[in-house]
Amino acid sequence: MKLARYDFTVVRGNNRPITFRFKTGAVGAAEPLDLSGGEIVLTLVSRLGLLRKSTGDADGLTVIPSAGALTWQPTLAESRAIPEGRLSTYEIEWRRPDGSQFTLLRGAITGVGGLADD
Repeated sequence: MKLARYDFTVVRGNNRPITFRFKTGAVGAAEPLDLSGGEIVLTLVSRLGLLRKSTGDADGLTVIPSAGALTWQPTLAESRAIPEGRLSTYEIEWRRPDGSQFTLLRGAITGVGGLADD
């Protein structure tokens, strides 16, 4: 099984939300993955450190379970902590109540901009 990969860009010093949508089923017949139950964890790693967000913490990571949607609302400081260039990676993991854990998505983050010092 090939792990899904999605690379994206973050404008440093911005707090624009980033939404990920997960689907299940065959191409053309795919339906939203029901993310009910458990916890979704977003982990970002860069040379500047580690950032971990969880739907259990209610701090900028929200999920709409029936739509298979996860939204990360980075703070200004979080987006500024992403270094300029393609130097960061991330992983989204679903931790289910039965103890199972599934990596839903991973990829690279490219930090751009960030000239303002707010």
